[in-house]
Amino acid sequence: MGDARAGRLFAEGVAFHKQGRLAEAARAYAAACEADPAHVGARFNLAVALHSQGLDAEAERAYRRALAVKPDLVQALNNLANLLLAHERVAEALEALMRATALAPGFAPPWNNLGNALLKMGRTQEAAARFAKALEIDAGFHEARGNLGRALLTLGRPAESE
Repeated sequence: MGDARAGRLFAEGVAFHKQGRLAEAARAYAAACEADPAHVGARFNLAVALHSQGLDAEAERAYRRALAVKPDLVQALNNLANLLLAHERVAEALEALMRATALAPGFAPPWNNLGNALLKMGRTQEAAARFAKALEIDAGFHEARGNLGRALLTLGRPAESE
């Protein structure tokens, strides 16, 4: 019974989310989590809805709960790392991104974000390599291209940044 109820609440949350009704989406996702604590989709979407509302402390808890249910959820690791980077918690973000890139080496966003974490640590050469890796995976990843260009300029290699 809980699974069916959780499924209905999750679908309701998705509908609210698509309409941009984030607070209502978060309430529906939270109710789905209560109905089925192992519903990883509800846990992840709850975190995303909270993060989108700027409720970072709540979003962090929700990402961590999603990861407790499914430790290899790469999107949750990536999003958690972005949240941590925004709060200058670079070492924690780096750890999450290292896990994400190990779990999904063919998924470009964590490589780009790993580059951002390394830049914050002053490790520009290593950051440039991670941005290049993201572009190797997804040549159309414009954010990674811009980040690589800025890193190469910082390294005094402007010809390579174009």
